[in-house]
Amino acid sequence: MNQLKKIKFVFQEVLRLFLIFVLVFQIFRIAIYYSYRDLFNNLDFLKLTESLFLGLRFDLSSTSILLFIPIVLLIFPLRITGHLFFRRFVASVIYLELVAMIIFLTSDYMYFSFVKRHITNELLFLLNDSEYLMTEVSVKLLPIIFLIVLTIVFYPLFLKVTCPKKPEVQRSILSFVLILLVLIVVGRGGFQRKPIAVIDAYQYGSASQGHLILNGIFTASHFSISSKFIERTAGEEKLYLDTLDLPVSTTPDYPLERTNVQSGMSPKKNVVMIMIESLSSKYIDYLSGQNYGVTPNIDRFARNGLVFENFFANGQRSVDGAQSILTGIPPLPGMPDITALSVNYSSLGQLASDNHYRTIFLTTTLRESFSMDLIAGAAGFDDYHG
Repeated sequence: MNQLKKIKFVFQEVLRLFLIFVLVFQIFRIAIYYSYRDLFNNLDFLKLTESLFLGLRFDLSSTSILLFIPIVLLIFPLRITGHLFFRRFVASVIYLELVAMIIFLTSDYMYFSFVKRHITNELLFLLNDSEYLMTEVSVKLLPIIFLIVLTIVFYPLFLKVTCPKKPEVQRSILSFVLILLVLIVVGRGGFQRKPIAVIDAYQYGSASQGHLILNGIFTASHFSISSKFIERTAGEEKLYLDTLDLPVSTTPDYPLERTNVQSGMSPKKNVVMIMIESLSSKYIDYLSGQNYGVTPNIDRFARNGLVFENFFANGQRSVDGAQSILTGIPPLPGMPDITALSVNYSSLGQLASDNHYRTIFLTTTLRESFSMDLIAGAAGFDDYHG
């Protein structure tokens, strides 16, 4: 019975911390929805409720990672961790994490109005531009002072809620092991083969719903881990345009902008796209001029169809090729692949749906081998079989 009391106390202690962090995440999620309603017009009340519920998984994952080390220290089965002074010290560290998280989510909330998505690689740019950061601090000195005052005012309340005033509490090895396992499972988003990723939020085919499901902490951390900051020197725009050799745009300020005019002259036909992995043009007789005879059907398609020979390799991994074909966005150096990409992009599935096609994605790949099921959903395909 005494062991059960120890476990119950530790679980309540950890649960209080999680509830506070998750509540903050949900407040900012709701604030984004009501502040930028025009971005979420396609979401009815049911979809909104679903987004809030699905967002919990990402909030819990972010909270678990943020609190992992402090909680491990807090509940470690040593006598010192049960002392009031030690518990309040760890609670103070967690409080500073909470304040930092609120500041970050506030920045994410304000930034959302400009780019219509959460913060991603902008965090890398800021960390590599200390001069800009100091300028922002000097300009916004009054709000910073106000934040410091609020932090001091709410600190005693936070301690009262999260750290009950007991002179000493007892820890147990069993509660430590159980909490540790829960933190790991929650941090990776469940028991699935691959840990939770940004692509999990977009698997429902709606970019706006994906943005609402996610939070800025999750997108920024995953983008930063999945990409490497590359400092690029600014070049001359004319040189780039001459290299691309594109037709002259009707809007000089946006030279890459194009307007596609839909033609209703020809009847709609079925569209079948076949992606073949690890196939080199060397073994396609039509392209290489050899006589291997191993791709007779592709050679026949090439002879009777339209062939594009001016292409480049988008990457060395399967997910790189799938991303490039399905979205038209290759994972360039310094960019993560689609599993960690939180941007607004068009996709083949969505374009087909906009033209009243039913879309089906078939593959022999294992469902979770490289998140192909999630990629297909994010690309707007209605049905996935694989």
